[in-house]
Amino acid sequence: MALRSLWMLAACFFFMLMALFAKICTGHFSAWEVVFYRSLVGLVFMTAVMVRKKVAFGTRYPLSHLKRCAAGTLCFALEVLALKLLPLGLAQSISYSSALIFIVFFIVSSRARRRPVEWPLVAVTAAGFGGVLLIARPGASGFDPAGVALGLGAAFCGACVSWSLRELATHKESRERTVFYFMLAGVLAGFAATAVSSEGFHAVTLQHLAPLLGVGVSAVIAQIAMTYAWTYGHPILNSIYDFSGILFATLAGILFFGESPDLFSMAGMAVVFASGAAASVMRLLSERRSAGA
Repeated sequence: MALRSLWMLAACFFFMLMALFAKICTGHFSAWEVVFYRSLVGLVFMTAVMVRKKVAFGTRYPLSHLKRCAAGTLCFALEVLALKLLPLGLAQSISYSSALIFIVFFIVSSRARRRPVEWPLVAVTAAGFGGVLLIARPGASGFDPAGVALGLGAAFCGACVSWSLRELATHKESRERTVFYFMLAGVLAGFAATAVSSEGFHAVTLQHLAPLLGVGVSAVIAQIAMTYAWTYGHPILNSIYDFSGILFATLAGILFFGESPDLFSMAGMAVVFASGAAASVMRLLSERRSAGA
């Protein structure tokens, strides 16, 4: 089980590649065009998978899918916009604060059910947000207020995605159907938003084809690897490995874009990595204790 959690490392690596290709695409395409093309590749793949596995396309939980798709599509669009304005490592580090926002949801939900507040979890989450402030402070290398706001918006939507996936999991909804509807929503939203924009669709040349396919293919591989990790791996190890994406994105930013995060930003990334992983592990342990009570 521990070795199978290495699928999460693979997922994080390909999510980083998706962000890298998306950042390249923003030089020519709008954010909603990137959403459209990424989702189109994923939709073709997931349709083939569902036909091969004979998974029904209909669902009994349209509202749950609608919430997941709305949050997920908006999350990716905001992330692409943030990538256009921020260095890759900084943008991805901010996006990983979604796990910390999810912990806030978890704490509020626990209080609503009159469960005791786990103050160590609160402290670790607060430390994580302190790390985000170190990364996204005015004067930081590559700092852009609009980019930071977009990144935090993407992180909030990402936390909403995680919460809605929990809801779908309680319904025992098919993973394939969940990803299929997400990709379908991205195609529809991306097409509609681009069609009504003043710029419309930009021409796709051979030069642009590789990064567009890179966004879509890497996203599909990342989704598959993440599914394997959560299905067969150890949940605590998965939660820790999930934050390796910060390291991958920082290294990619240095290698491909010549980014040079300063000492405070590096310290902030380390804090987000450590606190996010610790908070996720603590949440899992708390849920296990509650389930066993």
